[in-house]
Amino acid sequence: MGNEANNIGLSPKRRKFCEEYVADFNGKQAAIRAGYAPKGAEVHASKMLRFAKVQAYISELKAKIAKDNAITVQWVLDTAKNIIKVCQEPDDRGRIDASGANGSLKIIASYLDMNKTKVDMDTTVKVEHNLDTLTTEELQKLLELSKKLSGAD
Repeated sequence: MGNEANNIGLSPKRRKFCEEYVADFNGKQAAIRAGYAPKGAEVHASKMLRFAKVQAYISELKAKIAKDNAITVQWVLDTAKNIIKVCQEPDDRGRIDASGANGSLKIIASYLDMNKTKVDMDTTVKVEHNLDTLTTEELQKLLELSKKLSGAD
């Protein structure tokens, strides 16, 4: 990975920051591990994360991690759908894991570019949004998502 970072003009310390950052996405801790003083680490991290070259190298590192671990969009979506199914199964007290299902729904909604829609899981899916303001395309995506989640494909 070092050669790619040098090709985009990062100093060794900034390159190390990027490599540490993708370990846990904690800017302050990544800066400390990269050799910045703990006292100013949070400020350094915030500044570095705004640099285009730093962002580009972090994107390269994330892409390599995804490729090395066979993480694809399809894998993420399939996993999210499986999590939703598991979370909808009642436990021995009859409760479901609404927060787990909600998190997976957010991943799917984000991929479908439905970020304007707030999805909240209770015992049923509840969409909080003024449907009058949704475009036809957004409504179609919501309908498709609903069909997929209900198994009506």
